[in-house]
Amino acid sequence: MKKTAIYFILFIQFFLSTNIFAEEKITDVLQKITNRMKQSNSISYNIDYSCKMLYSQSTEKISGKVEMIRDENEKNFGCVFWYKATDSLEKYFDGKTIYAINHKRHIITTQEAAGSNLELITQDLDGDLIRIPFVAPESINGLNSKDIKLKYKKYKKIKNSKMINVKYPDEERISDAEMDLVYDVKNFNILRIFSKMVFHSQTQSNEWVFRKIVYGKVSRDELHKRFLKYFNKYKLEKYQLLQHQLQNK
Repeated sequence: MKKTAIYFILFIQFFLSTNIFAEEKITDVLQKITNRMKQSNSISYNIDYSCKMLYSQSTEKISGKVEMIRDENEKNFGCVFWYKATDSLEKYFDGKTIYAINHKRHIITTQEAAGSNLELITQDLDGDLIRIPFVAPESINGLNSKDIKLKYKKYKKIKNSKMINVKYPDEERISDAEMDLVYDVKNFNILRIFSKMVFHSQTQSNEWVFRKIVYGKVSRDELHKRFLKYFNKYKLEKYQLLQHQLQNK
């Protein structure tokens, strides 16, 4: 009987040591996700984005295709990018100028990116297609903080994935802030980000769902050459601020 008990204990210890029963530490997973994004300075992905704003009962949705090149010296977005938001609209940022390419009207609207002059991107829902951790990979490691609570949660909607729930401490005006981070257990790509918070009893939520993620596919030269095809065909116009935007400057 004693021998049987000893064998059973050794059996359990063996399986725990081989991580068959034990889950990987969340901090180790965060590091692997960070390393995955740092392996290349460019990323391409398809994305479905949705947002429910404060004081709104409806959810806005948009899908797009994004190509992004991380640039630590770029102070506005942290990257150069090109994205297709609809069949008729694409936007390109070369590090200095934002270009909104309207294929229906054959017009390219331009805005020099300086300081707060980013409205061609920030004022529209499609601007959130590029608001992802790739531009600052260490922000994922930064979730490992004593003030932030991390735990695994079940998630079955995407095959071969796991989810980490991130709970942030309450602030003076913001409460119940949390984020769900779904990742691929094989390659540690981020597959879904869902965030929400409460402000003055109103909830805002944002969701990014990523598909067809590829690293190292695109270069600055490729994006520039693509843009030149339209630059030589379409009419150029400068972006004009609306009256209420001028008042808020």
